[in-house]
Amino acid sequence: MAPRDQSIGPYNGILSEDALGDPNNAHGQMLAWVQPGLDVLEIGCATGYMSRVLAGRYQCRVTGFELNSAAAELALPYLVDLVVGDLERQQDRDKVDR
Repeated sequence: MAPRDQSIGPYNGILSEDALGDPNNAHGQMLAWVQPGLDVLEIGCATGYMSRVLAGRYQCRVTGFELNSAAAELALPYLVDLVVGDLERQQDRDKVDR
């Protein structure tokens, strides 16, 4: 078993259609603002469960920023770029191409 700090969290990589369409769900609320083809910086992309929706359904170009390297590896197929780092560290923030 992986150490607690490398846990990839509670999501298995899939968001239900109900959650995505629910205006009371944070994921559904966020998607209401998305326009197809956007460049998106997803802070805390985790395993890429939301990146997958953004890239697949909305043809967004998603850059992920994730602290957990195990989760970030799972997100990579849905991203155009990935930064594994800590937002509290300037040197990690500087890795994001503006």
